[in-house]
Amino acid sequence: MITTREEVAAYEADSTNEMGADFHADGVGHRGLVHWWTSMVAAAVARQALSRRDYETAWNWAQHATHLAHPDAETEFLLARIERKRGHLDEVGRHLQIAAALGCDRERLNREELLTQAQTGALDGILTNLDRMLIDHSDDGAEICEAYANGLLVNGQIDEARLVIQQWRVAFPSDPQTDNLLGRLAEFYQKPAEAEEHYRHALAKNPRHFSAAYGLGRTLMELNRCQEAFDAYRICLRLPVKAAAQVAWVAV
Repeated sequence: MITTREEVAAYEADSTNEMGADFHADGVGHRGLVHWWTSMVAAAVARQALSRRDYETAWNWAQHATHLAHPDAETEFLLARIERKRGHLDEVGRHLQIAAALGCDRERLNREELLTQAQTGALDGILTNLDRMLIDHSDDGAEICEAYANGLLVNGQIDEARLVIQQWRVAFPSDPQTDNLLGRLAEFYQKPAEAEEHYRHALAKNPRHFSAAYGLGRTLMELNRCQEAFDAYRICLRLPVKAAAQVAWVAV
């Protein structure tokens, strides 16, 4: 897995050495090749970061990809999804418009727009579409479940959200976000021991899951297990999003 700029540079150098002569022979300059290939690698790293819910890293690498090459539909669509995850909904629409102008598949764009609407809690009139999406688009199943569950939570439909999360957990057992959300619900119902269990499950699936690490620290503080809470917050301090953990760490 490529995760650092140094690894990108090494990957780019190896690939360019293999492909550069052929591309140059076709009239594509070496500099253009390097920019194009580095952009492709940066977009791949962004997708990796998005898959592990490291949204700030994903955004940084996607931006890097756009700066290295001309805008393309796939990168703009990727940026739209990242911005949806970050909660920047105005930016979602902007990137989807650019992706549409660059020829992105209309069905994919409609699906992302629907997920954005669901995430805000505006579920009236789209539940049938969400159900159909779950059946027809298994590759996006976790995305659909998450947007659906978040929309229900925004609307205060806690029991319905729990049911969706539990079904999501069965269908996608490796996704840490299900346990993270179940941990949040356990905290809401003042069940810290249950919350701790879910947060630890989430971190076992993804040790870099910031929300689960921070939730674990918060829960352990409530249980008066300060040293363990300190260890959980220290995990957060190693991750890109760390401001809240820095405040909590000082308080431990």
